[in-house]
Formats: sequence, C-alpha cells, structure tokens
Amino acid sequence: MHEPLNIAVDLYSGKKYLTSGMANSASISGMYIACDSSHFLEGNEIQVKYELNADDVPQKHNMLVSVTGLSENGILVTFCNYDNNTFCNVRDMILYKNTYYEKRIHN
Repeated sequence: MHEPLNIAVDLYSGKKYLTSGMANSASISGMYIACDSSHFLEGNEIQVKYELNADDVPQKHNMLVSVTGLSENGILVTFCNYDNNTFCNVRDMILYKNTYYEKRIHN
C-alpha cells in the first residue's frame, strides 16, 4: 500500500473557483480528490490547480480532467488530453508530495 499524496488542490470550471480538496492518490490515468462533491456531475471537465515545492521552488501546475466518479467525500477524475506534460505532472505529484501550501501552513 502506498502513502496518500495529500496534495492541496483548487478546482475550477473555466475561471470559476468551485472548491478546494486533497489529491489523495494518482495513477497514470487519473486521480482521486477528497472534496465536497456536490459541485460536480459525472462528465464535467474541470481544472485542477496546485503548487509543488521542488527544491524549495514553488511550481504551479494546472491539469484538465474529466469527472468519472462521485462519492460523498470526493471525486474520481481522468486526465484529458494526455500528453508528455500530463505524464510529467503526475510524476512530479508523486515525487514532490509536499506542496508549497502545506509548507506555508506548517511554518
């Protein structure tokens, strides 16, 4: 069993902020985000925005995803337009679990 990612994310529909959550797990095809799922319907395309702290340098990321599953406590999403950039984003999520947001809270 692997450790949860626990990466703080913000979820948007276009430029409209919907809610915040925590990306708990990620795979090559998608991820699970713990959040208030009442903002979503299956099939919605949303933006997932987050920051990772790589070598003490905050790096902003933005990925387009499609909601494929809903639960009371979160959403399951798959990546849209999967390309090298998406692969690198997922790799970085796994390598740099501690986000700039988490570091800022704990200091």
